[in-house]
Amino acid sequence: MGMQITADRIEIINKLYNINTSVHIHDIENSEGEPKGTQVELIIPV
Repeated sequence: MGMQITADRIEIINKLYNINTSVHIHDIENSEGEPKGTQVELIIPV
């Protein structure tokens, strides 16, 4: 639910300010391939 809300907000921001804001989600694994966490990258052009 949270990611959908974030996607909706980013879409609104992109339309209002005519920019290309985006979110990238990366799953992080340790050397054995086990889940270690998640990295969320929010890109907002200035």
